[in-house]
Amino acid sequence: MHSGQFPNFQVTNYTSSNPLLEQLDLDQGRRFLLHDGRSMLSSQERGWLGVTLQYHALPPGQTPYMRTLHPIIGVNLGEKGKVTRRTGSKMQLFEMGSGHYNIVPAGTELQSIWHNRMCIALLFIDETYVQSQVALDSATEIRLPLCVNSFDPQVLTYVEKLIDELKSPSALSGVKAQAWIDLLLARLLELHAGGSKRGDEKRAEPSKAFVELVDYIENNLALELSVPELSSRCKLSTFHFIRQFKRTFLMTPHEYILQRRMERAKIMLQIEEYSIGEVARMVGFVDSGHFSKAFKQRCGMSPTQFRKRGL
Repeated sequence: MHSGQFPNFQVTNYTSSNPLLEQLDLDQGRRFLLHDGRSMLSSQERGWLGVTLQYHALPPGQTPYMRTLHPIIGVNLGEKGKVTRRTGSKMQLFEMGSGHYNIVPAGTELQSIWHNRMCIALLFIDETYVQSQVALDSATEIRLPLCVNSFDPQVLTYVEKLIDELKSPSALSGVKAQAWIDLLLARLLELHAGGSKRGDEKRAEPSKAFVELVDYIENNLALELSVPELSSRCKLSTFHFIRQFKRTFLMTPHEYILQRRMERAKIMLQIEEYSIGEVARMVGFVDSGHFSKAFKQRCGMSPTQFRKRGL
């Protein structure tokens, strides 16, 4: 099914008993009904596969209570703003940072309220396209989970590239947009996708290409090591690469590379002549701040604490 042909929401009957929602209805007297297709920019007629993109610039407002028919990624492209989300009987208020995104799985019933003016990109995911790209067997399902206020620079870059193609179309826009879509979906799957398979999942034997790839990763931990580059080395599409890598190593490429960076860092931190910043650059981090945060999350202590303990 073409991604531009599916309806995005099913509006359900809902009468608010929450004073906040009633106050918003009365005071603002407006609702932005996302399901009616009004948007600032839309890829609806562009023929893109896998994703329908809408870009909205919104005053404070709210959606109706609705059920999502397809997975939706919402990316905040404006300033930080407050958002209230109702799912079932639960209300959640959070600040959505600039460049941060939410994932709403298919079949989720929710209502969203934004308390500030917001510029937001909505990406409606065609699961049929995703399944066809990862070539899953009939016993396996892949899905994006509910996710609130996440941030990833690659996800943000790919979304911004797609919006650029909407704003300034050219003869090659369709081809370029499809490349960005595939990279975006591959990155989201790498970061968030869970697969469920009937029976126990077993580790696959590494292919010759993966054996050589592990060597390459170990020798180049200081480099960026992006998924598109690694998949190209294995002569696989990004989708097939991520899926095959996870079946082989029981973790995503992102998780594997981070694990190897941390293990290398532990060795380098025991060499007193290297500063924390030098160790950070040796294992692929642009600065010591990002490195220290990742190290503490992974190892339970800062690089400085680890070094003191080891020495």
